[in-house]
Amino acid sequence: MRGLQRKSCALGALILLNPVVCAIWSQTAQQSRTPQEGAKLSPVALAAPLFKRLLLVQSRGGLLELPQGSSRFQDFASHFGAYQPMDVAADHFGQDDLIFVTLFGQFYKDRTSSELWYFSVRSGQDSSLPLPSGGLFAGIAADGPAKFVYVANSKSGEIHRIQITEKGPGTPKFFVAVRNAEALGALAVDSRRQRLYAADEIGGRIFVVDLKTKKVRTFAESVGVPSALAVDRSVRRLYVADAAGRRIWVLNLDATTSKPKVFVKHREFREPRGIAVDAHSRVWVGDYTANAVYSFAASGKFIQKLE
Repeated sequence: MRGLQRKSCALGALILLNPVVCAIWSQTAQQSRTPQEGAKLSPVALAAPLFKRLLLVQSRGGLLELPQGSSRFQDFASHFGAYQPMDVAADHFGQDDLIFVTLFGQFYKDRTSSELWYFSVRSGQDSSLPLPSGGLFAGIAADGPAKFVYVANSKSGEIHRIQITEKGPGTPKFFVAVRNAEALGALAVDSRRQRLYAADEIGGRIFVVDLKTKKVRTFAESVGVPSALAVDRSVRRLYVADAAGRRIWVLNLDATTSKPKVFVKHREFREPRGIAVDAHSRVWVGDYTANAVYSFAASGKFIQKLE
């Protein structure tokens, strides 16, 4: 999966969905993506699973982790070869903690490929699973209690579901189509309410899927360019990272339809593309252009900045 170079990007929808992808292929893929001393962060996505670490997927350097109590990110997976990481999710699955990363690659002129990389914390082993061909799978959400992972196809607006067993992920199967989505992106699951939230990056909307009935409806509108979602069940909130509006929106999970309210609009925000909530209801925001990760209390009060 090494040695490929991409100097131009012909996928217009891909540019709109995630402009950092083309920037990656303007560099030689043979170079190491292992973080170097003093190298800048380039956050694409964040996840804060309950097993005491913050996970950061970045365009330069693969997957990083921030252990509890630390103020410095460490290398977790040094690179993904010629693939661009798109999103990350993690959760408890039975006796194991699993980490998932959606990957996208474009090779030669017209050949594209999406994969699901996963890592078992218990065994220390990683592997990958091919996702349905012809799609651009970006958003991902993990539902550990139900033992499912959901991935979103940005091209078709379809969501596929993958069952997780003791042997690992099963075959991705079509779950539901979000018909009105222009570019389906980030996902977030509320396992307690059995709801899946899906962001439309171009349409500026958030959809909600009832996981029992598979019914889809609009949950919120006018949220700019919703590039990342994060659920905090303890305070019944859905956070939305608006990459274009340079702000974080907050939505009420108890509402049938929720009116967006500004949670924080930090003066240093340039392109917030990743968001996660930890076990203490702290909100972590990864800003790709600012090359930094910010954390905020549930009240919106600024806590710290990591570079």
